Parts: sequence; C-alpha cells; structure tokens
Amino acid sequence: MQGHRHAAIGRISLLAVVAVLALTTAPAGRLPATALGVAAALAGASVYSSRLLSGRLRGLPTLDLVVVCLVCLGQSWTVSPNMSRDHPNWVWYAATVAVVAYQWHTTSREGATTIVVVTLAYLIGSVPTGDVAWPRALWLLVTATLSRALYLRVRQGGRQADAVRGRRERVRRTLTVHRARRTDAREHLAALHDTAASTLLMVGMGAVDGREHLPARQARRDLAVLRSARPDTTTRETAPDELLAGVVRHSGVRVAVTRSGTTPLPAGVTEALRGSVREALTNVARHAGVGDAEVRVERDADAVTVTVSDSGRGFVPADVPAARRGVSDSIVARMASVGGRAYVDSAPGRGTLVRLEWSASEPDIAASAAVEPRAAEEFAEPTADYFLHGLRVAALTIAVVTLFVWELPMLLGNIDHYASPTRQFLAFGGTVVVAAGCAVPVACRRSTDRWRLPLTIVVLAMSVLSQQGVATRDLGTPAHWTFGNPGWFALVLFLGRGVAPLVVVSTVELVPTVVSLCRADGDDSGSLSAVLFGGLVFWSGQLAIGLSAKALRRTADTAMRHAAEEERMRAEHLVSESVEHDRRQRFAALEENVVPLLERLAAGELDPRAESVRRACAVEAARLRRLFAEHDDAPDPLVHELRAAIDVVERRGVVVTLAMRGRRPALAREVRRALIDPAITALAVAEATARVTVLATVGTVTVSVVADARPKHGVLVDDRARERVSVSAMTMENRLWVEATWTTKDSREPTRDASAW
Repeated sequence: MQGHRHAAIGRISLLAVVAVLALTTAPAGRLPATALGVAAALAGASVYSSRLLSGRLRGLPTLDLVVVCLVCLGQSWTVSPNMSRDHPNWVWYAATVAVVAYQWHTTSREGATTIVVVTLAYLIGSVPTGDVAWPRALWLLVTATLSRALYLRVRQGGRQADAVRGRRERVRRTLTVHRARRTDAREHLAALHDTAASTLLMVGMGAVDGREHLPARQARRDLAVLRSARPDTTTRETAPDELLAGVVRHSGVRVAVTRSGTTPLPAGVTEALRGSVREALTNVARHAGVGDAEVRVERDADAVTVTVSDSGRGFVPADVPAARRGVSDSIVARMASVGGRAYVDSAPGRGTLVRLEWSASEPDIAASAAVEPRAAEEFAEPTADYFLHGLRVAALTIAVVTLFVWELPMLLGNIDHYASPTRQFLAFGGTVVVAAGCAVPVACRRSTDRWRLPLTIVVLAMSVLSQQGVATRDLGTPAHWTFGNPGWFALVLFLGRGVAPLVVVSTVELVPTVVSLCRADGDDSGSLSAVLFGGLVFWSGQLAIGLSAKALRRTADTAMRHAAEEERMRAEHLVSESVEHDRRQRFAALEENVVPLLERLAAGELDPRAESVRRACAVEAARLRRLFAEHDDAPDPLVHELRAAIDVVERRGVVVTLAMRGRRPALAREVRRALIDPAITALAVAEATARVTVLATVGTVTVSVVADARPKHGVLVDDRARERVSVSAMTMENRLWVEATWTTKDSREPTRDASAW
C-alpha cells in the first residue's frame, strides 16, 4: 500500500508542476490545444490517483492508459515545433511519469504492457512532426524499466527484512523462553533447597532431638512454598514490610528486626530478598550454635540493603565445599538473578554477617529477560535498513545504467559538437571513478560517510567541467550529457539523510547552466525549456526516491515496533505456557515421594525420631541433592551427581570411599538417575562405612555400593530395570551389596548426553 500511495501522490504532484511549465512555455498559437491536452492528462491522473489511493484500482488502469496514449498521439498539436526530437517536452514527461507510476502497483506482465503501449503511442505521435523521436522513446523505455527494477528491489529488501526478522524473532523467542525456564528452574531449585531439602536433611541426620515440633512446622511451610506460584518479577511492587512476611515466624531462631524506609520494591526483588533472608536465618538455626539473629532493612528511593547477622561460631566462606549450596545458590545466585549482590563476612568465633544489596540503577536481569522481545533491534539491524539498502542499490543501478547506456552514447554521438573532446572524456572518466567509489561500500554494506563529501565534490566538478565545454545552444540537449547525473550519485551517498543534500547538489548543477543560457545572445528559449523539462525529469525522480526513503524508514520503524509488540505478547504467552508446564512436571515429580513425606510430617503422622522415618528422609534429601547437581556444569556429570548424594551420607558421619575405573561415556540424565538411585537407597542404611565404585567397560557402566547395614534394615532397593539399567542387591551378615549396570544396545555405538532442563 505504501508503494501505491507514493505512486499516486508522486504522479499527480509532478504532473501539476509540468502542467505549469507546459502552459508557460507553449507558443500562443498552440496554447488552447496545449491547455486541452494538459487538462486531459491532469483529469486522467486525478481519477487514477483517487482510485489507487482508495484501493479500487485493480490490474491495468485502462482509462488512464487510454488518456495517456491520446495525449502522446496528439503531441503534434500540443508541442512547440521549435522543440526538436532531442529536446524533452511536457508530453514525453507526462508519459514517463505515468509508466513509472504504473510499475509500482501492477504485475510484471501488466507493467510491461503499459511500457510498450505508451512508448509506441509516443513514437507514433511524433511522426506528424516530421522527425520520429527515437532517443526520447528509448529513454522512456529505459526509465520505466528502471522503475520496475527499483520496485522489485524494494520488495526484495522487504522480503529479506521479513525473513531475517522472522528468523531472529524465532531465535530470540527461543532464547527468551529458555532463559525464563532456566530462571524459573533456578528459583524452584533454590526454594526446594531452602525448604524441603533442608527439612528432610535435618530429619535424616537426626538433628531434631529436643525440637520434635520443628519438622512439622517446617514441613507445613515447605508445602506452602512448593505449591505457590512464583510471583510476577517485574511489574507489581510490594512494601518493605512484606519482605519479612512469614520469614521471621518460621526461622527457628529469635530475630530482632530493624527497618527504615517505606518505598515499595519490585515484586521480583522482594522475592529474591525474602528467599535470601530465609536461607540466611536457616543457616543461623542449623550452624551458628546460637538462638538469636538480627535483621536490618535499609530502604531509600533507589536502593535497599538488608543485613542478617549473628554472634555464633562463624566459618571460613572460602572453605565451604562446592556441594553446599546454601550460600552460593540460595543467596548469591538468587540476588544476582535480579541484578543485586550478596556478600558474606564470617570467621571462626566472630559470627556471620550476610549483606544483601539491590539498586534500581543496576540492570535487572529478570526484567531484561521479560521485556527482551520489545527490543527487536537488539538482535537485528532495523528493518528500515534493508529497505534503504534496496533503494541504494537501485539508485546506484540507475546511475550506472544512465552513465554507460545513455550518457556515453550521447557523448560519443555528439563528439563533433565539443570544442575540446578531451575535456568531455576527462569528465566521463572522473564520473566513472565516482561510480566505483559508490559501488564499493554499497556492495560491502558499509557506510558511505567517509567518502560522501569528496565524491560529491568530484561528481559536481566533473559536471561543471563538461558543461563549460558545451555550446550554449546545446545545453539541455543530448550533447549536454552530464545534465542530471550528479543527483543520482548524491542520492546513493545521502540516501536516508533527507532531501536537503539532493536539493543542494541539483541547485549547484542547475545554476551554471541557467546563468549561461541567460547571458547568451539570441533566442535560447528552446534550450531553456529543454533544461527545465530535463531537470524536472531527473530531479523529480531523485527527490521522489529520497522522499520515499524517508517514508519507508518511518513505515518500517512503525512496522517493526508493531511486530516487536506482537512478538512480545507471543513470547510472553509461550513463556507462560512453558513455565507452567515445567512447574506441573516438577511438582508431579515431587508428588511421587517428597510431597507425601512432607504431608505426613506436617500432619504429625510420622515421628521424626523413628529410624525408618529418618532413613526415608535421608533418601529423599539425597535425591534432591542429586537434582541440584544435575544443573551444574560438570565435566563428569555421573560422578558429580553421585558425590552430591554421598555428601548427605557423610553429614551423618558415615565414612564413604569412592573408586572409579575406566572411561565413562556421556550418559543421558535418566540413565544417570537410574544408576545413582539404587546407590542412594543403599547408602541411606549405611551405619559407619560404605564403598562406592564406578566401573566403566566397553558398552557398560556399573555403580556398586557395599555398606555396613544391620540385617533388620532389609533390602530396600527397587530392582526394576529402567533405561536399560539392571539392578541387583544382596545382603550378607552385616553387609549390603547393591549394583546397577547400564548396557548400550550396541557396545560400538557412541552415546550422547541428551539431558536438558
């Protein structure tokens, strides 16, 4: 539709200008016929433009085409006989503008038909004048063909922009969804670590003596957290008092709270601070050896600082094993996810201080991820650049074709008209250099800023050099071959920077010619008319392309904003669906063992001091630790996840040795789970020592456990085969032996890690 609009408005506007020139330069004897022809051309163009703008025009503009052909056929009555076949006249210009406009809304076949019909009508109409205007007819044909090429190139640029934008939007959408899923998964794991994993580990380690009421209370809290949806991370704001809501009450220690400031916080920041404070207080209850802690919240207009301190036994932060995730994941990583920072200051005997900071001036990573689809230009050059490149290529093509197909033959055909042919060839050579200077950056898609001014000066100098060697009577004729040429190169160099540079270049080129005509002796009205009409042909086309570039940039930018908004909504919907699906899957996995165990603890149905309950909690705590380890970037995921499960056993005081033999292939996540799960169950009944062996041979991987276990424990291992993993277990005296073996379908077939969150 933008092409239709430009064609309609451009044609009627330019035809109005040429009508004025036609009436002011027409001889008195032919003024009535000229006026009639001009009126017919304007009427036809007005109807054509109106129908085109309203969308009622489909296919060939038959009526307007007939009017244009009649105007061409009647040129012997409407054009001054003083105008030779080499001089452009208003009929030729009206015909050129018409066929140029037709190319922007017709099919290629229809456009070609209009070119042939109008060109033939112009040639036939020139016969009664006694001299067939072959040169102007040929140039009409070339101009219309170049217009079609320009239209096709702009459409190609639009299709390229759409294709590139579509591909990059798909990539951006995938990245946005992936980032949102990973962010939600990290938050889920952090919440799981702070709640269920801590409660189950506490029961599994037997750390509830004298605090039998604590597991039930924490289990109720854990279930509430796991079942709640994650709040919005970017829009809703909450007051600082909500920061500590529920955290202090369920902390297990006495907390003294100091607050200052009441400015609301983004909900995502509040959630991150709340989770970090909760984990810090949990660590006080479990590790500090004291029953008191202090929380201080300081809030101003742009930042918030929260400190959690205690006077307990303290520790060395650098000595915390990587498997311990309370500080690294639940505090530091959680604050980093919203653009904040966390610092831990502690030393043996000096207590611990956890400092949490967030500032509105810092980039909010979660918010950035949420609004990422709005910034389409972040991943791709603006759509308008593709259109502009297409226009620039088309303008350069017109300039080069004009130079070699039209101007060079005119130079050679009029060589006897020049006092100094060398001057003309020098001007032509300089113009060729300018063409080459424009072609290089366009072909390489580079900016023309560096050479814009020097090339413009050179092409204007070549035009003046050639014009000074042309006789006054030949100005505006084919002998004046450089006329209109500098504007095309200026268009290439300044495209997208408005029309002011084009106006300046055209004025600099026109002024010497008009001055020479005005100073000349004799009647040069024919040459002046030729100059005016010829200049109108070139400059109007150049200005039209310049204005189109500006309009296309605005249109493309608007379209890009609308597309980005649609993509944002599409990505938000997809993120919502994907995150909700992931949450359902995660909770379904927890409902198999963890949730029922927490529910029975919360209801008081299980005694946390009972050995069977402790063992069941230890197994689920180890499985959760393995789950956390699955999301680490480790060179050997199987051993890394196995070590995470072993860490739970070692906290109970069991001495575990790990032996590894053979080169282990990359295994899928489900295979690793099937191999590790029997080992977790076996380690849960170990009393003092256990030995874990990982053996890899050609086509097989085996994980075996030998643990000291009393016979009353029995065999608790699920020996059902999963993921091509066979499980066997055996008890003998005070020993439990469990072995899980994975076998490939083909031992020669390489395996790949198919795990993905």
